[in-house]
Amino acid sequence: EKLRALAAHAQDETKAAYIEIRVDGVGEIRLGDRPPDVCRMSVGSETRPLGEITVERRGAGEDAHDLTPFARCAELIHRLQAGYVDGLTGLYNRRRLDMEIAKLNVSDGHVAVAMLDIDHFKRVNDTYGHDAGDAVLREFASRMIEDLPEDGFIARYGGEEFCIILQRDDEESAAGILD
Repeated sequence: EKLRALAAHAQDETKAAYIEIRVDGVGEIRLGDRPPDVCRMSVGSETRPLGEITVERRGAGEDAHDLTPFARCAELIHRLQAGYVDGLTGLYNRRRLDMEIAKLNVSDGHVAVAMLDIDHFKRVNDTYGHDAGDAVLREFASRMIEDLPEDGFIARYGGEEFCIILQRDDEESAAGILD
């Protein structure tokens, strides 16, 4: 409902006949009739996609390269995602993890869940300070994202605890990835 209201607001502000917004973990909304000529833009980074915006392409002229609809929609996506992304690491947070767990369908195959904890992390903060601890958490998150398959899910559970979820056809492939 929130997504629909925000999309309608963006559509009104930008005078776009068609807006489609997909927010990872939240949903998708389409307003208007999809024309044959649309512009599509991903929002977020390569390692943490937040969503995707599709807007009607304007005709030739002054407004043909106007990025206002994209900017407004990107802002909406970021606002919606703020409640689901950990600000320090860029990983999903515990709220988004709860949503992912709720939608798991174990009948579709095997599900592997791994809980990770950085051992003796308190020593890093106590010895080098919280800024150094934050840098360690960001680097740890970055390395986990690099090794995570595209269809994998990772979230910061809290502090120095992380959760990875993989759905696979067989146990061996999930175990191999988590090993």
